[in-house]
Amino acid sequence: MITKQEIIIGHYREGKSERKISRELKLNRETVRRYLEQYKRARENFFHLAKEMKCS
Repeated sequence: MITKQEIIIGHYREGKSERKISRELKLNRETVRRYLEQYKRARENFFHLAKEMKCS
């Protein structure tokens, strides 16, 4: 089952703006923003850890 967050991230990866995603999915813009911030933070942490492991 695909979660709301996965759907939002999919639209974001297609290059859609937060506003367009919220309109298309009929979600509050703050909800879309919150999910995207969580995604961006997790992605940033992943790349930071990968870089650290590579340097070790």
